[in-house]
Amino acid sequence: MTRILIASLALLAGCGNALPLGTVYVPKSGQSLPAPPAGVKAGTPVYAITNSAGANVPLGTYGITTNGLTWYLEWQGVEPAHVFSGDIYCEPNCTLTFINFNSASPGATFQVLGLNHFHFDDPMGGTVHQHLEFDVPSEPVTALTALTFDLKIDGKPATNPMTAFPSGGALCGTELMPFSLVGSR
Repeated sequence: MTRILIASLALLAGCGNALPLGTVYVPKSGQSLPAPPAGVKAGTPVYAITNSAGANVPLGTYGITTNGLTWYLEWQGVEPAHVFSGDIYCEPNCTLTFINFNSASPGATFQVLGLNHFHFDDPMGGTVHQHLEFDVPSEPVTALTALTFDLKIDGKPATNPMTAFPSGGALCGTELMPFSLVGSR
């Protein structure tokens, strides 16, 4: 799966075409989606993300992957410099842990705004690869967790094809920002 994801992302880097939309998440019988976090409007699209680790992120875009517990958000700039920023939330009863902002560029800021919300702002230049990872533990382990992403490039929503994630066996995007992803455990 990782090879397919990497090959798909490499192909995307050479084109400006839109990605297919993510697979809409449908809860299993007896499950329901968690309430959206404060500050996120109801009706935000919710997609299923295929658990997969590693990505070769196209220049100027975001890539999101997860192994079910740890989530990875990666981006890589292009010349001239662009500002990559965003907010990541999980529902009110969730706690984001082990937040690690690797290789933050000079001038980058990172703020934890509660147990379930953080914000980053990265006015990076060049082709520096950035990597942000965090854990979303759930109790019990089978609990359903949705993460909401509100990502921007130069202050504009990073919609399709500027944000990519694996869903339903394909590399997908979203037409709306913010949006939510649910991974499997």
